[in-house]
Order: sequence, then C-alpha cells, then structure tokens
Amino acid sequence: MPEISRFFGIVIRMFLTGHVPPHFHAFYGSSKARIRVAPVAVLDSMRLTVEWATLHEPELLDNWRLLRIREAPRMIQPLE
Repeated sequence: MPEISRFFGIVIRMFLTGHVPPHFHAFYGSSKARIRVAPVAVLDSMRLTVEWATLHEPELLDNWRLLRIREAPRMIQPLE
C-alpha cells in the first residue's frame, strides 16, 4: 500500500488494487481510518484526515486513477 502523504504523525496510504468508492487509509499509531474521496466523508474515524482530504480532493482522485491503471501514485502535500 503506497504512502502518498504524512503529517502530524498520520500516514496516508492507498491500496494498489483499491475497490470503489475511491478512498484512502490513514494510520496514526494503532488507530486506522478509511476516508472516502469524492465527496470527502469519514468511513472510519480520524477527523483530521477529512480536513486534509478536502484540501486535496483532486490530487486524491488523480492518485486513485493512477493506482487503478497500476501506476505509482504521487505524493501529496501534508497539513502544516
């Protein structure tokens, strides 16, 4: 599962063979979350990632498309 961003100790990853709806996974210590991309919505906890996803929705959708055609995703700017 490629890493596409990292901020405040949260690691953002997308599966290479992701299933619909477009989403990503966020990891923080032992906590995990799934976040839908369009429209951005929490599928499983970690609200800070929603702010980040809202800011980067177009880039997340581009990464989703890249992974679906088995290309490497691009890194996305972290929250600062």
